Amino acid sequence: MSCPVTGLPQGVNNFSVAVADNAGNSASANGSFTVDTVGPQVSSLTASAPPDSGTANIAATFGDAVSGVDTGSVQLRVDGGLVSGCTVTTASLSCAVTGQAVGSHSVELTLKDNMGNPASASTSFNVTDTRAPSISGMAPSGLIASADAVISASFSDPAPGSGVDAASVAVSLNGSPVGGCAASAAGVSCSVSGLPDGPHDVHVEVSDNAGNRAASDWSFTVSASGPVIGNLVPGNGSTYQNPKVAVSARVTDVDGVDTGSIRFYFEGVDVTTQIVGNGDVYTYNATGLADGAYTVRVTASDSAGHPAEQTWTFTVASPELRLATGQVYWESYAAYLDRLLTVDYLMSSSGSGSCMNGRVTTATATNGVTPLGPLPVNLGNMAPGTNQTYNVFYIVPHGVSNFRATSYAACDGDAGLVFMFPYPPPL
Repeated sequence: MSCPVTGLPQGVNNFSVAVADNAGNSASANGSFTVDTVGPQVSSLTASAPPDSGTANIAATFGDAVSGVDTGSVQLRVDGGLVSGCTVTTASLSCAVTGQAVGSHSVELTLKDNMGNPASASTSFNVTDTRAPSISGMAPSGLIASADAVISASFSDPAPGSGVDAASVAVSLNGSPVGGCAASAAGVSCSVSGLPDGPHDVHVEVSDNAGNRAASDWSFTVSASGPVIGNLVPGNGSTYQNPKVAVSARVTDVDGVDTGSIRFYFEGVDVTTQIVGNGDVYTYNATGLADGAYTVRVTASDSAGHPAEQTWTFTVASPELRLATGQVYWESYAAYLDRLLTVDYLMSSSGSGSCMNGRVTTATATNGVTPLGPLPVNLGNMAPGTNQTYNVFYIVPHGVSNFRATSYAACDGDAGLVFMFPYPPPL
């Protein structure tokens, strides 16, 4: 006997069979069978990767209430590739999938029940890059002995990085962009030339393909030439009125000055043993200088042996006053009766230097004659070759037919120096 049936529910189905013979004897039997035509049920499938991590955590839950899950049939694929090493039970799967690149990844789960009915589920996860690239190997650094340099740096993007964007590289030197650089995902190199001595600041920026930007700053110092010899005193081409001159120069270098190399020459004579150092300023005190031009030469080297030299000149030009007597007369008969004699004088600037703030300070006379003035007499500033006139009144006693008169004058010089003519003046 056979009985076709349809629409049977999933699971266990029970049946019974009864039969009788022609004599009326009967018999019966019970049986059951299971219907399983539906694959397992996948309750959940999740996949996620923490930021900046190439490891995705994948988990799934599933089951089959009829025949159960065939654990040997459970397979997980990421981007189409079969994943091994997962922990699988009849109800779940868990995997840690490593080495995933930045970007979106597909996940597919397939499985069967013990009757061979299949099931599947899919999802995806995204690996993100939030870390900036690394900049290393910055060069040059410290002290370099050339005005030409190659600025370079190396780049890397930590896994699972999106990779360095070579087009994003920017290099600046002392705040100005540097052109002509060779940039790649591995690093950058820029040639620069004609750098002046001193410190130089480098700034490098780079981004990865996810837009994360990194920057690095460093500096280096160029010492390609000798020391700087400056702050010259007296200044080149200047004129001094003082026969005593403190001749000095400042000697500096970014690499440091070899102080033992400093030499001072005054009028061709090595006076190094007489110089006095105060910090980076070196002074030679020249005294007793006559009027005329003088030449100073200073040489020095830096600690790297680069030499430097500076030569300059200055002139000593002292003022000189000469006095000439003009007319001597009684201004009137009344002046004669009063014995008031007038003497006209001509004061000439005859030196090589100007007489600044020239003045007649006092006057003396012999044979009982008394100078009345007007004193002092202001002569003003007198350039070489110029002159000023003035007069002095004298009281001449009766019976005096001659006397010697002296006028004392002064000029201001450099650094508060006062020139007196004649010297010394009367007390």
